[in-house]
Amino acid sequence: MGLRDKIRDFFLDKSGIRAILESQNLQNRMAQESLAAITFSNAVQNSEWLKYKSFYPGRWAVEYTFLLTLFRIFEHHKFTNLLEFGLGQTSRMVHQYAAFHNVPAITVEHDTEWIEFTRKDTRNAYPINVKVLPLEMVDYNGYKTRTYQGVKTAFENQKFDFILVDGPFGSEHYSRSQITQLAKGNLAETFCIIIDDCNRIGEQETVAEVEKELKSRGIKYAINKYYGLSDYVVICSEDLKFLASL
Repeated sequence: MGLRDKIRDFFLDKSGIRAILESQNLQNRMAQESLAAITFSNAVQNSEWLKYKSFYPGRWAVEYTFLLTLFRIFEHHKFTNLLEFGLGQTSRMVHQYAAFHNVPAITVEHDTEWIEFTRKDTRNAYPINVKVLPLEMVDYNGYKTRTYQGVKTAFENQKFDFILVDGPFGSEHYSRSQITQLAKGNLAETFCIIIDDCNRIGEQETVAEVEKELKSRGIKYAINKYYGLSDYVVICSEDLKFLASL
């Protein structure tokens, strides 16, 4: 077989084409992440409320693209009651924001050792309010999914205008489904929800469930998927629709 025939067969091979496209997509995402890192560093340089600017994105943590979007959202709107699922890099921003504006914020986490490590790592420079809830497996639409135990009881009668979902560990289907419970009655009239890892099927299914709940309640909203090394979705009330177009 000649070289021309080999080249032809390669490009006719769907797996070869798929590998090329996936490689190009990864390169584009990495380039975007590098640009976001530079932009984030410049953006937070003169921030009054983000005094402690040490972040360590990557691996299991969120990337610079996510941190940049989160920072811009906080810069554009003042939230009054914040809830976060999963203690991590975003917590460093969420709790500094809340402390500066003197508003409540709480992070749900199951790992007490990780909580202690994070507080030591930040040298208690700012308060990190954590609610410890154990993990449990529940049935959701016929699938087993991992969630935090007792979310509904823990936050009964509370209204949140900002919710960030980056925990617990992902599940194959309806991942991090606790947000669907909160969408039933714990959202303030003006709200913003951010759900990380929406490149995965489980999180995509959960986003669809949140949309279904909002529609059933007649709540008008805006939604947008942002792309980094992983994808994340912003869902916000119609009056904050600009947050879905940053």
